[in-house]
Order: sequence, then structure tokens, then C-alpha cells
Amino acid sequence: MSGKAIWLDCDPGHDDALALLLALFSSAHLVGCSAVGGNAPVQATFANAARLLTFYGAKLPDGPQDVALAKGGTHLFMGSELPLIKAARFDPGIHGDDGLGGVVGLPELESEHVQQRVWASYPPVVRSQGQLPPATPGYLLRYWSDLLSYRIEHNLPKLTLVATGSMTNVALLLKAFPDLAEQGVEEVVIMGGAPPGTRGNRGALAEFNILVDPEAAAILFNHPIRVTMAGLNVTHQAIFRPDLLKRLLTPPVSPLRKTLASILTFFADTYRTEFGFQEGPPVHDLLAVAWVLQPEIFFNEEAGGEGEGKQRFAPPRAYETRVECADGSLALGATVVDFPTSTAPEKVTTGWGREGPNVVVLESVATDRLWELFFQCVERADEEKGPRDE
Repeated sequence: MSGKAIWLDCDPGHDDALALLLALFSSAHLVGCSAVGGNAPVQATFANAARLLTFYGAKLPDGPQDVALAKGGTHLFMGSELPLIKAARFDPGIHGDDGLGGVVGLPELESEHVQQRVWASYPPVVRSQGQLPPATPGYLLRYWSDLLSYRIEHNLPKLTLVATGSMTNVALLLKAFPDLAEQGVEEVVIMGGAPPGTRGNRGALAEFNILVDPEAAAILFNHPIRVTMAGLNVTHQAIFRPDLLKRLLTPPVSPLRKTLASILTFFADTYRTEFGFQEGPPVHDLLAVAWVLQPEIFFNEEAGGEGEGKQRFAPPRAYETRVECADGSLALGATVVDFPTSTAPEKVTTGWGREGPNVVVLESVATDRLWELFFQCVERADEEKGPRDE
């Protein structure tokens, strides 16, 4: 595993909940988590993140200004309520009105421990009689500035930013602090996009996270930072089948596993009714974190290994990728990837961003290895959270 420093920008969301678990119970350090509007309004996704972090037992930071995170804490901030330009859109048909429909076992927002989590990263002047901080990305952006500055000044490893919702918060960072981002962020990994040949999930060509804020995605794709995309073409290969649910619920079953089962069962039900998935739900956001932890899971099989019948595997490749942002277009939110074809061979370019291939596109996943990674993290979480129920 990688031991990398990760920041998860998300909109929990059932699959976001799985991604958060994977980020917490691996060798990586989940430095922070930020919420964005998408699967539900940002107030709901932030509340869900606070409840999940509390339930998973994530450590609190040592105060709002804790950028060293010497004790291994995880920050939590509310990000943008609205996309950069477009009107807000949500997805209650998949995730329920509050973003975590049907999920059992999580602590309530008003509970003492969740409220400690809600306010742990905010200065006392912000705290009020309410249960949630203001819906503004200002505090998140200020902390990102302090965190990246500290890590750059102290020659710490670069941050890996994983975005499993819309890219609004990420785009704001790139516009507000481009130099800090270029110096302090190693890679932005997104769950989003439907490359050519893949039908969209909220439009003929559009994947939901890109559709929510296509302008933000375009800003990210045109930035010189390395971007890796886990789109529907690869996430639809990772279906959490009934045999995997049975494995998750093998007795004795812990409270953690009961909650995870409720997440996956509700998700399976809505994917069956909305999209006709009969074998289980795709665990989209989990793949974005898995790429950071074990990128070899996503290497592409190629012909030409040494010896007859041998195989070799190569890392995924970067391609020129653009986003359709035009209002009224049937292709709004589409991610157009310039894959080489027999009639349009691959371009020979050496640049990145606007000057050449700008997105590493994941195309395949070794699902057996993905599930092993997931269950290893579940087992580790079980060990840290306590004994199972009989």
C-alpha cells in the first residue's frame, strides 16, 4: 500500500461512504475531508461526512489550525453549496433525499460526538447555536492554503486530492491558489466521466459528477496538475454482487458490517429500479481511492509478454480529454476522450494539460484484487472498532 497523504472531497452518498472507509483503514493518511453539493445538498453531504467519520472512529484534528497533523487527525470542512455557473442538481432517486437513504447504525447529527466532529476544524468565532457551519467554501480554501504552504515549506510529500463528487471545490482551489496547488498537490483523482463507448448515467453521454458542474471539470482538466479519471467505463466493471454481500455478512457480524450492508443493499435496490442493474450496484467512488492505494489493480493487459501465452500489464495512459459545457446541448456534461482509432491514429505529443494529453483514463480493473483490498480494510476497521455482535 501507498502510505500517501489523501484529501477526500466528496458528496456522501453511499459509494462515497465506502471510499471514506477505504481511505481511513489503509496505510494512507486521510488528512482531511470536504463536502460538496451533488448527491444531496451540501448541508446534507457535510452532515453525512461528519456522521460517517464519527462512526468509523476517525481521529479529530488538534484544533482548527492543525496543519502538522502529528497525531494523525482528519479535518472536515463544508465546501461549495452551488456549482460555479449551473443551477444545483441532486440525485435523490439513487441516494435518497438526505444522500444516505436506508442506512442504519450511524450516530445522529445532534449527538455529542458528531457535533465535536462538525466543529473541530472551525474557529470558535464561527460556532453558533446551530448544528452546522455556514455553507461557504471560504474556510476550506483558507485551510487548504495553510496546509499546502506548511507541507511545501517543510518538504513533506505532496498531497493526493481525491474528488468523488462534482469538481467545484477543486476548481476553486486551482483558481484561488494555482501556485500552491501545482507545488503541493501530486495528483487529482476523480470519480467521474463517461468516455466514448460508455452510456452516461444522467444523460445519454453525461456522468452525474461531471454534469453537476461541467465548468469545474473543464478547469481541472486544463490545469497542469496530473489528473486521473475513474469513469463509468471502469466503475461499471466493479459490481458488488450477492456473493460479496454474503461474504460481508458472514457471522459473527459486527455493527460496522451491518451498516455497510445497509449501504450496499439500498444502493443495489435503487440501481436495480433506476438503471436495471440486476447483480448489484457499481461501487464507483471506491475505485478512485483504490487507484491511490494500489494503482497496479488498474493496469491494462497487453499482448506481447515473453514466451508463448505470456501476458504483460501496462499502466493506464493519458489522453486528450474535454468537457462539453454548452447549455442546451444534448451532450452537456460529456467527457470527450480522444482515443486513437484505425482512422485517427494516436497523436504524438509531449505536453500535458492544454498542450497535449491531460487525463489518465482508467480502462480496466482487476476486481478480485479490488475486493480483497476492500475486505482487508473492513477487517482492519473491525479490529479497531471492537468485537463483533453474535
